[in-house]
Amino acid sequence: MFGLRAPTVVAVALTALLALAMLLPSARPLHASPSSSAALLVTQGKEREASGDELTALKRYGDALALDPTSEAAYLALGALREKRGELGEAESVYGTGMVHVPTSVPLVAARGKVRQRLGRLQDAADDLGHALAGAPPGSNDVRGILLSLASVRRALGQPAAELAIWRRMLVLARAEGDVDLAKKAALQAHALSIFVGEVDPALRGREGEDAAARSLAAIARRQ
Repeated sequence: MFGLRAPTVVAVALTALLALAMLLPSARPLHASPSSSAALLVTQGKEREASGDELTALKRYGDALALDPTSEAAYLALGALREKRGELGEAESVYGTGMVHVPTSVPLVAARGKVRQRLGRLQDAADDLGHALAGAPPGSNDVRGILLSLASVRRALGQPAAELAIWRRMLVLARAEGDVDLAKKAALQAHALSIFVGEVDPALRGREGEDAAARSLAAIARRQ
């Protein structure tokens, strides 16, 4: 080829190819990470669920967890779909398994608490929701839902003083967020419960009496 030897031609061609490769963007890895693949499967599962194909959605969520056992989104999606299908025991198991693999997940603890409430296991529900509330970062979107669920559980358990404390916390939250409607609801609930608790609890009623010791007990009770 115009006097060039074959090895020289090959060398020139390789040099040109290397120069071209340096100008191109870096190639993507051939295999996606387990977490990104799991996230994609969760997205596909939600799409199938939205279209009414729940069986395929269940498979997608299960496949996601097989790839990434720490996928919080997959546990939440699978558990929620189990609940939607009325499979509450399965949902509880899904959330519980997720809590083992993602021990810092507040949404998983809260979700198990809510499904336990639906199962009628109120004290277990209260324990889960209380733990979720303690672990939720201040100002997070989880706090409001946890408080509402916990208030409902405390009422079902017949624990008005504990429910009162929850509504008072909800009132503070609603005012901080500027939620007028929720603030009104929380204020009404707290007022009604404070009257009821004051009638059945001498320590709380003491704030209106003349006994100094009773008033001291009332102040302590209100702070709890």
